[in-house]
Amino acid sequence: MNIKTRKAIDCLLKTFPKLGLGYRIDRFMKNSMHKNDRNEVPFIEDVESSLKLVLTEEELKNPKLVEKTKRDMVRCYLLYGLIPEEYFLYDCRHESESYIKTLLSYGQKDEYCNQSGLKNYGKPGWKIMAELTDKWSFYKMAKPFFKRDVCRVDAKADVEEIEKFCEKHNRFIAKPRFRANGIGVHIVDMSTVKGGYAELLDHYKQLDDGKWLFEEMIIQDPAMAAWHESSVNTIRVPSIRTSHGCKVLLPLFRTGKNGNLVDNCHNDGGLMAVPDADTGILVTDGYDVFTNVVERHPNSGLKYKGWQVPRWDELLKVSAELHESLPKYHQYVGFDFALTPEGWVVIEGNWGNFPHQVCVHHGIKKEFETLMKS
Repeated sequence: MNIKTRKAIDCLLKTFPKLGLGYRIDRFMKNSMHKNDRNEVPFIEDVESSLKLVLTEEELKNPKLVEKTKRDMVRCYLLYGLIPEEYFLYDCRHESESYIKTLLSYGQKDEYCNQSGLKNYGKPGWKIMAELTDKWSFYKMAKPFFKRDVCRVDAKADVEEIEKFCEKHNRFIAKPRFRANGIGVHIVDMSTVKGGYAELLDHYKQLDDGKWLFEEMIIQDPAMAAWHESSVNTIRVPSIRTSHGCKVLLPLFRTGKNGNLVDNCHNDGGLMAVPDADTGILVTDGYDVFTNVVERHPNSGLKYKGWQVPRWDELLKVSAELHESLPKYHQYVGFDFALTPEGWVVIEGNWGNFPHQVCVHHGIKKEFETLMKS
């Protein structure tokens, strides 16, 4: 199939997305289930792992139900770009089509960002995203807003800088440089490293892909720590640069639980709720990635809905200043912030997704598209 034909078909399917849908589902299930999806794993692997996480043992023993669910997952992927984990996160098998249509999927969000980069700045989206995916790259751009020591650890790193960092900070955080969802983050205690710097550097150069960051530990404000003391509980600020300034769309409050080090909800590691973008008052209960709802935090007992995030106006101001300091082609950034007794500090920036649409039970696709075009 030549490029012109492919473009014509793509245009036709965008105009009439349900055209030949049954045939397209059959073809996808026959030929494309083993191709990587947006999680960079084969689609079938995402399907199978999601089915095992969400369906009951009894449901998994029902081949007709499993096959029907798989077909519906493929349908939602072809029509709305929803990968399997999103399909279950938003409970698409029980929700109305009118609700599903409003959801902003990971894929659609990436497409809007990519189009903006190419159209407005001649820069492909993957290059823009790479500056955020690489935690060291983002640190160099946003260093004044970190307000803590960070050093790079890899084969090309400055050994003297690492030694100075370790002498200054006996306990610190080690983060994989290119990982997401809090995966691999852990605390290093130099008092337990018998071989000193040499042993430590050798260990991290061989661990994972050999590319890490060491970060000074964040001492969070007592009001945030009260939710769950062992994790740094954060605010995700999805910021979109428009002709009228930076606009915040559907912020996110995250708390760890059950003694976890990180507050990320990935793999049931934490809970999420949504603050009002103007006031910072939580307007939802807490949710996990399986759409289970809690009014109060299971460990601290604090009530979600109605709680006021401290120093909210200050957070919005710092977020806007940070966004404006970045190159203009970073039109959308999901900033993660932590509150210390001295004020808000940034943790990282990314092309953050919006799993917390489930908390407010409405999608933001139209709002996101409108802001990206404004």
